Amino acid sequence: MSGSASTEIPARTAASVTPPPPDTPAEEKALSPLLQQYVDLKAENPHALLLFRCGDFYETFFEDAVVAARELQITLTARGRAG
Repeated sequence: MSGSASTEIPARTAASVTPPPPDTPAEEKALSPLLQQYVDLKAENPHALLLFRCGDFYETFFEDAVVAARELQITLTARGRAG
């Protein structure tokens, strides 16, 4: 359509957040509000694949990221920890 705005869907990736090692100090283990919401919802829905819309993308976390990447045949990416 000429003159109309098109909506582009960004490339899909699954983001994986690696839980901190068991010997990490408690203050560094604190989850962000988003990850805490994920953990709470996952506890209530252990067999569901949870996707969170973050801006223009959908994010998956922990084991859901691995399952999503495998089943959807998308790239599994990881985010580094600051510090």
